[in-house]
Amino acid sequence: MTHRTEPIFSTQCYEAMRIKINIFPPGGHKFKEPDGTLIVANTWAGVIARSRLYRKRNNLPAGDPDAEVHAQVCARTPSICVHDDGGTTQRATQEVSLKGRVLRWFGEMRQRKPGFVDEHSAKARAAVCKQCVESVGLPEGCTNCRRVLNEMRRGLLGGGRPAEDRLTHRGCAVLGGEPAAMVWIDEPTVENAALPAHCWKKRVL
Repeated sequence: MTHRTEPIFSTQCYEAMRIKINIFPPGGHKFKEPDGTLIVANTWAGVIARSRLYRKRNNLPAGDPDAEVHAQVCARTPSICVHDDGGTTQRATQEVSLKGRVLRWFGEMRQRKPGFVDEHSAKARAAVCKQCVESVGLPEGCTNCRRVLNEMRRGLLGGGRPAEDRLTHRGCAVLGGEPAAMVWIDEPTVENAALPAHCWKKRVL
């Protein structure tokens, strides 16, 4: 079988466009590989990760899935994209969006009333999160926001479950929770291609 290696959409016209990550795309998060295979995930990060994995498993040219996904999506649906200014706007949007996701996560956990793991397990998880690139610091400058996060964390964890200082006021860019609290929560692992291979939350297939 002969695989097409040229991109479905040229990146030249859309190389200065980036997807608005806080807008759900019409039809979902999807990308068509050069060979016609459709890649689908819950997030754009997941689409990009699955694209890399698909190409590797099928001995296809590695290419640049990040640029190709943005180019293809922006060519298909320009309304959900913005001009890239070197990443400044995108990073700021990601930070603000992540803070909202963290707050929603706390609210969901409070309603769910989850169980907790023991301190040894929590510390082992925290050691992984402290080294993870997906653990992203939330924007500074909002004292009230930090107070709310602290109160929500204490309310969720209760007494006797101290939070690792290096993980507070941070967010998991993939799952949207605060790592300082996440490490204590006793919940099943998840299948998410965007999670790093070493993540304790990632289900091993």
